[in-house]
Amino acid sequence: MAYTIKTLAELVVVEITLEQVIDHPMKEYNAQEWKKTAMRYSDAKFFLHVDKSGRDRIYVQHIGDGIRFLSEMSYCSSLTSGTFSWGYVGHDSIIHVMQYEEGRMGTDNKARAEMRKGTQENSIRFFTKLF
Repeated sequence: MAYTIKTLAELVVVEITLEQVIDHPMKEYNAQEWKKTAMRYSDAKFFLHVDKSGRDRIYVQHIGDGIRFLSEMSYCSSLTSGTFSWGYVGHDSIIHVMQYEEGRMGTDNKARAEMRKGTQENSIRFFTKLF
């Protein structure tokens, strides 16, 4: 079966360090909670994106349950229910997010097994609910 892939988003990003995340101006609301949230992802990769309105957004690429996820970091970072898109961070410093024309990936056990397999087979692929 052939699948058609469409692009959902392309975000220009800059990779930043954990220390830069901890010291980011977003901490001003509650520095202690911001640091605690950042430290939960101490082994992750962080990316800074400035959106069209000039607002900084920090994305974190992390492993959970054997699956590589991309999430937006905030004081209450979590994965919500719903289906997944997939993507990768290119050498061009752009986050590319795609989905199959046939639809997004589900969250049942079969879909999670596919996401684990995708994570293992491709070192740059991630799964996200952001877009």
